[in-house]
Amino acid sequence: MTLHPQEIPSTATQSVPHGDDLFRYPGMVKANFSSNVWPGGMLPQLRQCLSGHIDSLGSYPPPHGEMVTARLALHLGVATGCLLLTNGTAEAIYLIARFFAGQVSRIVMPTFSEYEHACALFGHQVEPWHDTEHFDGCHFRHGLFWVCNPNNPTGRIVSREAILSMVADNPSCCFVVDEAYQGLAQEVPSLVNAVEIFPNLLVLRSLTKTYAVPGLRVGYVVGHPDLIGRLAAFQPPWSVNALALHMVDFAVQHRPFTPDELSDYLRRSRHLQMAIGQIAGCEVTASPTGYFIVRTPVLAAQLKEQLVQRFGLLVRDASSFNGLSAYDIRIAVQEDESNRLLLDALRQLVAGE
Repeated sequence: MTLHPQEIPSTATQSVPHGDDLFRYPGMVKANFSSNVWPGGMLPQLRQCLSGHIDSLGSYPPPHGEMVTARLALHLGVATGCLLLTNGTAEAIYLIARFFAGQVSRIVMPTFSEYEHACALFGHQVEPWHDTEHFDGCHFRHGLFWVCNPNNPTGRIVSREAILSMVADNPSCCFVVDEAYQGLAQEVPSLVNAVEIFPNLLVLRSLTKTYAVPGLRVGYVVGHPDLIGRLAAFQPPWSVNALALHMVDFAVQHRPFTPDELSDYLRRSRHLQMAIGQIAGCEVTASPTGYFIVRTPVLAAQLKEQLVQRFGLLVRDASSFNGLSAYDIRIAVQEDESNRLLLDALRQLVAGE
């Protein structure tokens, strides 16, 4: 018998570089600026919650986390059928790309590379969308439109009004809005409460960015019940593990940080952006979030290695983002002392001070 597996596009077989490659530098990194999750680390109460439920790993969790889904939906103010828990937002991205296989996907770039990779894997025709200033008056007869809001890696924010205007004007196009970093910015209203009005809207959310547990892999997608039901049919059972389900329950009851802590985090980001921008050779793209792009005269890959090897500081080589250059790095703000170490290192490596 001859097997004829489905042909996979060559672009989909290429590995996708990711930001936090701390594992490549065991024992070398003193401060990690490459991962744009909450820098305060895991809450002690969450650590206690997870360790207290370690025995739950001894049995299978509910196949689709039904009861936890219901509690999270109630917390968000949406119907249970509007929500699907996923193994991080990455699983949601691949479920959507698979469900809409072969469609045209317009992706606002530069952005998270998994949108493009997932779409290529499932035969989408990918159309990069670089015009972030003019969302009004766009008309699409079909396909998908992907936008990360706030965007990773630039921090760009598109207003709720602009996105919903596009969603309303294009009922035959599915809009995928990734709000994974919404909790790490101020004045970015979520679109979650609009999904029951617009059947062509899907909103992706992550719990691991704000709670600083990216290794746990837990997120969710919110949309119209008809669309969520069809996406769920593609999801394998037990995608969300037992500890991740307990983490969702924890998140329903506990905030990841206080408003004052968020304000201080963004204050540190503004200060760091301004200070780096004053270093000769450093060009900062202003961001209202805790992460931002810096362009220097040094190749990003080279600068990254020098920062690790000489100073124990890890940044993100952002050259792999479609639309950015080989000289771009992404920096995620840390605590003040670590930020000072980075400033001193950049002054030496970039400005020669």
